[in-house]
Amino acid sequence: MYPLRQQRVLPMALRPSIRSYALSIGAFLHLTPSSSWNPRGRIYASIAYWQQCLSLARRLIRLFALALDLDENHFDCLITFLGADCVYNFCPGKSPAEAAIAKDVGLGSHTDPQYFTLLWQDLIGGLQVLTREGEWIKATPISGTIVVNIGDFLQGVSNDRFVRTVHGIFSRAQSDRISMPFFFGFNFNEKVGVLESCLGEGEFAKYEPVSCGEPGRYEQD
Repeated sequence: MYPLRQQRVLPMALRPSIRSYALSIGAFLHLTPSSSWNPRGRIYASIAYWQQCLSLARRLIRLFALALDLDENHFDCLITFLGADCVYNFCPGKSPAEAAIAKDVGLGSHTDPQYFTLLWQDLIGGLQVLTREGEWIKATPISGTIVVNIGDFLQGVSNDRFVRTVHGIFSRAQSDRISMPFFFGFNFNEKVGVLESCLGEGEFAKYEPVSCGEPGRYEQD
């Protein structure tokens, strides 16, 4: 069991941005059920995974701060009620006949909207990343590792010092594929603009201040 920690009062400014997870949990209970499947055990395992991702993300955000020429604690005040969504992606396996004619992908080309994403993927494969040269390459799974994708928000605050990871899923595998992305972002009510440390002499901010809770955030001017 997971003991409840001391609860803090959620600021009123954040309440409209908080999502409901009841539907997500309900859908998860019906994911590939079988006679040997233990929904409660898998929910506890999912919570444990989320907690570990959150712990890792809190350490990574300090490394990103240092990489942006800031104090390692610079972002601490922006992640008190942070965005930390964990999702299950499921791509069903195809029969040989289906795989031979398949034209669709599991998830089309896209970027992630938050600061960065931690992605666990099984060993089936299918993740592809677009390089700066415009070439799609396979992100071959490596057992025991986590993929880190740069999000739109990090590209914005860094004024393109970090570039968002364009990626997608293309799988014709006969086995089911599962991945678990964890999206990490700032408090949804905090507006953040381009960091001064990311502006060299004569450079200007390419992006207006926005929050992680705004749709269409950090579209380039």
